[in-house]
Amino acid sequence: MAHLALLLPSKATFDAWEDLKTAVAWAKVPEELLLAIVLKLGEEVLPDMNVLAAVEVGDIKEALRALDVTALKRTRVNLLLNALRLKFSLGLTDYTKFEATEQKQSDNVNAEAIEALLRTAMLKPATLNTVRVAHVLDQASADEVPPLEAAEVDQLRKELHDKLEGEPLESEEFSDAQLTAFKRRLDAGGTPACDYAVLGPYGSRIERRMRFQSMVREPSSRERTVEIAGPDCLDTWEACHQLFRNLCLACKVAKAATLDNYRAKFKERCSEFPSQWGLAMSADVVCRTEHWNRLRSQHKRMHDDPATRAFTSYDPAMPWDSAIAASTGDSDFWNRYFDRKALMAIASGKRGAPIHDVGAAASSGDGGGRPWKAQRLTGRDKAMHDDNDAKRPDGRFYLDRDQRRFCISYHHYSSGCSDQRCQDARMLSHNCEFCRQPHRTINCPQKPNGWTPPVLAKGEGKKGGGKGKGKGKKGSKRAW
Repeated sequence: MAHLALLLPSKATFDAWEDLKTAVAWAKVPEELLLAIVLKLGEEVLPDMNVLAAVEVGDIKEALRALDVTALKRTRVNLLLNALRLKFSLGLTDYTKFEATEQKQSDNVNAEAIEALLRTAMLKPATLNTVRVAHVLDQASADEVPPLEAAEVDQLRKELHDKLEGEPLESEEFSDAQLTAFKRRLDAGGTPACDYAVLGPYGSRIERRMRFQSMVREPSSRERTVEIAGPDCLDTWEACHQLFRNLCLACKVAKAATLDNYRAKFKERCSEFPSQWGLAMSADVVCRTEHWNRLRSQHKRMHDDPATRAFTSYDPAMPWDSAIAASTGDSDFWNRYFDRKALMAIASGKRGAPIHDVGAAASSGDGGGRPWKAQRLTGRDKAMHDDNDAKRPDGRFYLDRDQRRFCISYHHYSSGCSDQRCQDARMLSHNCEFCRQPHRTINCPQKPNGWTPPVLAKGEGKKGGGKGKGKGKKGSKRAW
């Protein structure tokens, strides 16, 4: 009956129902059909809501079968009666299922068809206002959920306001779609963990798809460059986590102190290995999506057993709080998934390019080419560019985050890069020179207004450039 519970209205909607007429209007059950059912039950007028909810299930089924009600009308009656039962704290049941010996042959609908009818017989246009979870909460989800009632949204925002003792910052305020997806998942018994690649500030304005480059080691020990889905730095992660924190406070998932401690401890771990952000982000994803589930299950079992109840802080009213708190200080988990791997990556000389297990990577970035090798600088160039954030006068970086030079042919010319070594081995960087993200410089939205790619300086190749060798061309020292 879990799928049926998702279709029923919120508690705030129940509380607003004053009579049966309001409930019937919500379910859009034809009044003549409901009156015909009541006549079959021995009354001539519609009873009160609590009386109708308490009628025996078998009597309702008998009336529906005798009236030969169509499948859709039967489904609307099913939703109405279950909503009334839920309002008066009665258990959910399915009025559309008849026993095989009692059901007419013409109404022999299998369980899959009944479930499909329950999912599609929405009381509002089902496809117009639904929220796609993959767009706001979790890229891996294929669910579409109906929006929360306005009264419930207001109540949840009031809950957040009371916890914060004021309004949240604009950058930390969740959208109605984000709140809907989060609350629906919790109501269905799902995990509160969110995908920070899509959950982010200003969710109603943009759909975030954040990616950054990293390294993975395959089982064969071959290394390759990949793109990892998620926040590209700690600051972005903190912005996403603050939004997640407010969702948790509004839906009573965990205490503010628990969520703040998790953020502070994660930030502390990242500061110990500042060059291993990709590895830290990957460990955080495993912790929130897998480890929290394991800890919650363990704590619940301990709480249910009187012999071990005193050893856990599990609270049935807030079942995820103790799991999140325990994960914050779980040194065994963080040593296994972050600390030891970060030390191995640093010992291997992979500064700024963490080594992940291949299973932790989101998608391949170079099609399985040869292992990446950073182009190291020497002499005067190294002294000039040891600062990885040094910029040229026009605002372009000298090096990307992995201390590689940029591929000028790829970034400045429409013909693209013709050096096969560059394409296969990533000897030069194909990240943007302005924002260092994976796209061409000439297409960067952050480039200054009126900026054009540099050209050969006047007179170059005649003096000071020297004669070219091999191809008969003069020196090609460029202005960039």
